[in-house]
Amino acid sequence: MTRKILTLLCFITISTLAQSENVFEGEFKSLDGKYHHIFKNSGDYWGEIKIEGLAVVGADFKVTRKPSENKNTVTGVFLQEKSICGNTDEMRGNLVIYTGEVQCCLYVRKISDKYPVTKIWSSGYGEGAPLCNTHILSKVTK
Repeated sequence: MTRKILTLLCFITISTLAQSENVFEGEFKSLDGKYHHIFKNSGDYWGEIKIEGLAVVGADFKVTRKPSENKNTVTGVFLQEKSICGNTDEMRGNLVIYTGEVQCCLYVRKISDKYPVTKIWSSGYGEGAPLCNTHILSKVTK
């Protein structure tokens, strides 16, 4: 009886580990150099977007900048969990970022040594909104 229970517990543990996703943490930059993200294992988030020209166009807003200001930096927190967020089209995300009044649902996966980020939805207005876009990241190694 004990052996059967242990076997069952091992099977459940292995199934759970196989279905769970790795925690997305560390420092990442987009292939075009426009996006820069740092995800700390504490749940703290830091993001930066390089601005081209005098304006950044986000979801439904436009922020005008002086020529000398070529980037936005935001801080916040993030949560990661399989299917933590989604939309009405049944698309599911595994990463939620909160920066000020902006929050977004993203789906991140690893392919080779790259991390494609797919935007599921974003809400709120502010400087963090442009970071909630679809792009491809690579992990920064020091």
